[in-house]
Amino acid sequence: MISEYKLYKNFNKKIIKIIIIFILLTGVINYIVNPYNIFTSKITQNKLLKPKMKLQERYTKFMALKMDKRQIDTVFVGSSRVDWALSKEYYKQITGKEAENLGMGGLYVSEYTDIINALLLIHPEVKNIYLGIDFAAFSKNRKDKNIRSRYKIIPTKEITSSEIGFALFSIKTLYYSIWTVIKNLIGIESRMYNPDGTKHVYIDNHYKLSYKGAIIEYKSYYKNFDFDEDAYKILQNVKEICEKKGINVYFFIMPSHIYDLYLIDTMSYNLYTKWKTGLVQIADVIDFQYPSIYAEEELSPEIKYFFEAAHSTNNMGNIIIDVFAGANNDFGHKLNKDNVGYYLKKDREELKKYINITPEIKWVDEVI
Repeated sequence: MISEYKLYKNFNKKIIKIIIIFILLTGVINYIVNPYNIFTSKITQNKLLKPKMKLQERYTKFMALKMDKRQIDTVFVGSSRVDWALSKEYYKQITGKEAENLGMGGLYVSEYTDIINALLLIHPEVKNIYLGIDFAAFSKNRKDKNIRSRYKIIPTKEITSSEIGFALFSIKTLYYSIWTVIKNLIGIESRMYNPDGTKHVYIDNHYKLSYKGAIIEYKSYYKNFDFDEDAYKILQNVKEICEKKGINVYFFIMPSHIYDLYLIDTMSYNLYTKWKTGLVQIADVIDFQYPSIYAEEELSPEIKYFFEAAHSTNNMGNIIIDVFAGANNDFGHKLNKDNVGYYLKKDREELKKYINITPEIKWVDEVI
């Protein structure tokens, strides 16, 4: 007769085996599905759209960077405006050089230094950094409200065991892996991301709600805007860090739809002109944020260049990359100390002309 001790021992062995199998299976699933797009092997570079790619990206993007063995030539840094639109794959297609997108949702200027220092610790071979700068990133109120809840970027050259644990063996990551597969199988395309990190182009008949939601959100940033003067010092410091290491740094401003420009003009124009005028005291700026044939695109389910008033699609992003690569010289103002006043005046005149011939833009007044 089997003793009670042996029964317990056999039972414990089975439990341990089940736990080990579950952990290993979790790791395999998370590795293959790769929901945060961290891993770069042939197995993990699948074509699945990723609903959770941007989750804790201040953590996951640097994990991916540590495991990325490419010789990276160019890096895009900025907020979600940069993150959703600029494709590293398209940059390589145009230039033949490797790129990385370190755009992150709601990025504040105060985070730029940490990002640049961590990037150059991991990939010191980087030659070009394109720094996307948002007007809203200069809002002190917005920063103070949200910055405390964020994962702090900690520069380390090698990936840590805790990072591996999170990426491979976390139950939450397993849940997101399963959710990624389910959403792809049933064909849900909203709020998804392409494998190259850009936001999946998905616009439906509810596009006006997207525009209205963005306008309400940005209204809170532009109204009673508490301008962060210290942000200029941070940008100057970032520029100096790059220049000391022989890295080219380029300041640029992502485009906005005409509705966002109208909102800025209505609520914060004086601070907006102060913002651009201050930027060019540090460096020349490639400015894509002005009335243009793209910004004036008509709202419809077939809209091509914008998801909503503040965020452009990768169709727009590809045009911007063409400008960076020298393949397109017809888009973007090259702002400097001498011409910034001229362009600010010219752009406002163009905006007023558009408003006069497009009365439907006035629905923004109902929101604000």
